Amino acid sequence: MNISTMVNSLVSNGFIIEKILEEKTDTKLYDKAYKSRFFQEDKNKFCPTTIIFKCKKRV
Repeated sequence: MNISTMVNSLVSNGFIIEKILEEKTDTKLYDKAYKSRFFQEDKNKFCPTTIIFKCKKRV
């Protein structure tokens, strides 16, 4: 699932998005020895690991 699908689902189900929060990623927390074909340190700088949507139901 991508971010636009989640946002569009919230809106289409009557929610108002009040705020979107992204954590700042700290690449120093990741061990240089960590290897994965999905994880790339350079990409991590541009894509946060956590996104929080603050929403409320439209009345």
